[in-house]
Amino acid sequence: EDRQVAQKVRAKYPVSGMYLNDGSTTPLWTVDWYSYSVLAASDGLHLVRLGPWASSRSDEAFTCFVNGKQIRTYKVGDLVDTSAILPQTASHFRWEESINLDDEKRLLSVTTLSKEKYVFDYTTGELVSARRPLRGIVAAVGVILAFMAVWVVGRRRAATRRAV
Repeated sequence: EDRQVAQKVRAKYPVSGMYLNDGSTTPLWTVDWYSYSVLAASDGLHLVRLGPWASSRSDEAFTCFVNGKQIRTYKVGDLVDTSAILPQTASHFRWEESINLDDEKRLLSVTTLSKEKYVFDYTTGELVSARRPLRGIVAAVGVILAFMAVWVVGRRRAATRRAV
């Protein structure tokens, strides 16, 4: 059933791209790639292509397009510091909790499974804001460990001085 629907769509729209929602078969712009998932803005100009299942941090997370032209790509590693804590299968891992396009504000919001939160301007691909709690936790643990190391070294030096 799905195959028949896909064949009808391909027969009517022989090339991938953006078409008016009025039944016309002349594309506003075209692309030469395929994706399982895209988020299209209602302006007919902007589109976000979501990357495939990730098998490494260097895989595409998403790419912003305007009029079918690529303007910015983000890799999974740009959004997640480590894949070690993410759900894994034999061939890939899941990293995204949610990806939402806000048409009115022209923003793309991305939340990862490790609770990083990003907001992008999908018209330029630029990062608007980022919240990376895992980095904060790692930095805090690093500072605590550094203070503990200084304290231990100081105590050992003091003990050595008393022994002499």
